[in-house]
Amino acid sequence: WGGIVVGGVELTIIGSRSDWKFRWTTSAGGGGEIPLNGKKQTTPEQAVDNAIDNARETYYQQNQSSVSPYAYATAVSAAILSDDWTGAGVLDDVLIPVAYATAATYDLTQRIYVTYTLTNASGAKYAGRASGFGDSYSVMMRRYSIHHMRSFGYENPTLDKWVQGAINVGAIRGREQQLIDYYGGVGHPNVGNRIRGVWYYNPAGRYFHNQSNYFFGELYPYTGW
Repeated sequence: WGGIVVGGVELTIIGSRSDWKFRWTTSAGGGGEIPLNGKKQTTPEQAVDNAIDNARETYYQQNQSSVSPYAYATAVSAAILSDDWTGAGVLDDVLIPVAYATAATYDLTQRIYVTYTLTNASGAKYAGRASGFGDSYSVMMRRYSIHHMRSFGYENPTLDKWVQGAINVGAIRGREQQLIDYYGGVGHPNVGNRIRGVWYYNPAGRYFHNQSNYFFGELYPYTGW
C-alpha cells in the first residue's frame, strides 16, 4: 500500500501483517521509516496509527514520562526546520502547527493537577496545588523540589488529591481552599498559607467549591463571598 504523494512526499506502507512499516521519501532525497516493533496489524491503516503511537511512546520512554508535550512539539519542529524533514516547504508549514496543536490537545487532556500539604516542625500545615505530566506523586515532588516554603522549614510533602485534564482543574482549586480552611484558614498559627487559594470575591469560587465536593467530598464548608 503506498505511492501516495503529498507536496512532494511519498507515503508508503511496507511489509506484512506481522511486520508493517511506515515509510516516507521526498523529492529532495530525504525520508525515514517507523517500524512497529513486531506488532501485528490487519490493515495498512492500523499500521500507520500504531507506527505513530510507537514513535510517540518511544520518545516519551527516552525522555521520561514527565516531559512536556510542548518540548516534544518543539523538538519535532526544530528537526523539520533544520533538516527540511519533508523536503516540501509548504508541508512543513502545515506539520509544525499540527505538532503544536497536538501538544495543546495532549496538555488539555493529560495534564495532572494535584493538591498537597507540607508540614513544619511545629505541625503547621501549608496547602498547595501543582500541575504537570507523569504520575501525581512525581508532579508533587517536582513542585516541592523548588518550593519557596522549604526555606521556612516546611517539609514532608504529602499528596492529597489529583485529577486529570484541564476541564477538572476547578476541583483542585476548590480543594486547595478547603484544605487551607480545614487547617484553620489564612492567619491561623497552624496554617503556613498567607493568602487564600481562591480569592474571597472570586465569582467562580462557589463553582470551584462544588466541583471539589463532587470529586472528593466536602472537607470544609464554603468560606468565600
